[in-house]
Amino acid sequence: MGVGKRRYYVTIQSATRTSDGQGGYTLAWADSYSEWAAMKYLSGSRVLDSGGLRYRKAVEFLIRANDTYTLSPEHRISFGGEYFTIHSVLPSEKMNDLTVLAYV
Repeated sequence: MGVGKRRYYVTIQSATRTSDGQGGYTLAWADSYSEWAAMKYLSGSRVLDSGGLRYRKAVEFLIRANDTYTLSPEHRISFGGEYFTIHSVLPSEKMNDLTVLAYV
């Protein structure tokens, strides 16, 4: 894939457990790094639940692999005011790319 397709600047976030003072914890998300990525919408749907109408999107990101960090479903992607939960990270056809399947 050429560099021109990587037009979306996404932020990878990692979760840290923070004590809630009651013996439990809450998750706090912190920016780990940012990366240029290609993005392709796979599917979308809308669901009517008790909170109202919710839209769901499945997205595929193509991100360059890097030796300085490890991307896994323990992370999430922040892009365009939305937070994408990572479902899986797969090696791409090219040796230095990762295919990331995520959803909102």
